[in-house]
Amino acid sequence: MLLKAQLHIHSQSDPADVLLNSEKEIIDHAKKLNYDILAFTCHNKNIFTEELHKYAQERDILLIPGIELRVGLKHVVVLNPKFKEIEEIKTFYDLQKYREKDKEAFFLAPHPFFYDPSCLKKALIKYIDLFDAVEYCFWHTKKFNPNRRGKVVAEFYNLPLIGTSDNHLIDYFDSTFTLIDTDKKDIKSVFKAIKNFKYETISKDLKPKELLKIRFQMLYNNASKILPVKPIYR
Repeated sequence: MLLKAQLHIHSQSDPADVLLNSEKEIIDHAKKLNYDILAFTCHNKNIFTEELHKYAQERDILLIPGIELRVGLKHVVVLNPKFKEIEEIKTFYDLQKYREKDKEAFFLAPHPFFYDPSCLKKALIKYIDLFDAVEYCFWHTKKFNPNRRGKVVAEFYNLPLIGTSDNHLIDYFDSTFTLIDTDKKDIKSVFKAIKNFKYETISKDLKPKELLKIRFQMLYNNASKILPVKPIYR
């Protein structure tokens, strides 16, 4: 069966970015869009709770724990981390030691060749053995697409390339996602299917003005932390 998945999501509980949608609002929105699998991956904080797990389960959605770590200056997404110490990781050495310990976690390289300093870039190659997959991020147009370099690296190292929305603005939640072909709807089976390339990435080219709008809204919303401005809805 094909399961519709969104494996890199930020929400209102994110300690680094300002978002206006709660986890339950996002789960409800995902249900309307026929999603089967979600993973909240807030910055440096695993917000997964049994309450959220149950809320998603009642809507027939598999909720996978997750976190987007700041490792040095770079970002790394870890899905299904088992140990609380995941939030304390600061270096790639720490991350390597954690991976040796946590055999059930899945390591995703998010938007590796985009232009923010937090993107992995050369660090993806240097630490390629850490990663189970490379992300194909939603933020692109037909002519401007930094995912192309990630695709080259994924193909060269025989890694899956999975689509995510990196959700910050819910209007674009469904612009990029992954369809995963698995017989069972559980975390182990989902990761196995991805590693065996039993998936399809779906991604819609955005318009240049949409990229500018998204970037402006994210910067403006984050500025509301320190300036007397009201965040822009969605």
